[in-house]
Amino acid sequence: MHGRFRMVVLLDMREETRHERAVKRRFCEWLFQEGFAPLQRGVLTRVVEDPAKAGLIERRMRENAPDSGIVRVFTMTERQFQQGTLLAGEDGSQESEVGAQADIFL
Repeated sequence: MHGRFRMVVLLDMREETRHERAVKRRFCEWLFQEGFAPLQRGVLTRVVEDPAKAGLIERRMRENAPDSGIVRVFTMTERQFQQGTLLAGEDGSQESEVGAQADIFL
């Protein structure tokens, strides 16, 4: 397969206690170190060169994922990602920043 790919991570993690907030913060910090950027609350994204790289990142993510909460990962082509439609609200700075990731490979 040729072209760029986009990994999208959906987080649904409790934040009611100090411990739960710390767990989520540590995992999010790890995701940021891996090159993910926030798209909106609970959604992070990153561009990868190929599916093999996405698989490697997903394996590392599985090793670092918290024991509680829900973490879901999707990998799609950059074109599929760009075909997404904004149904409500306005494109914000996050969308512009994340779109710029297409030219950055970590």
